[in-house]
Amino acid sequence: MGSQINQDKIALDILKYKKNGVYVDIGCAGAIRFSNTYLMESEYQWKGIAIDISDNSEDGLWSVVRPNTTHIISDALTIDYSDLFKKIICHRL
Repeated sequence: MGSQINQDKIALDILKYKKNGVYVDIGCAGAIRFSNTYLMESEYQWKGIAIDISDNSEDGLWSVVRPNTTHIISDALTIDYSDLFKKIICHRL
């Protein structure tokens, strides 16, 4: 499970396997399969936001398998990120 070409492991290596980080995953696709952030959440206690234009999550319900991720189904180009971060990151983390 995890990213297609080890993007998650590369990012964690660069960040020296940091714990309790925060991410924004744009184009997240499924909750587990091919996820660039599942490993960060499940093994390193990261929290964040996952955005995709369609709900193609074959991995089950996001709230069940990714409790520390806010899953947003929207066109990432139309999101007001300043407002989103104020609402989600500042209040939740």
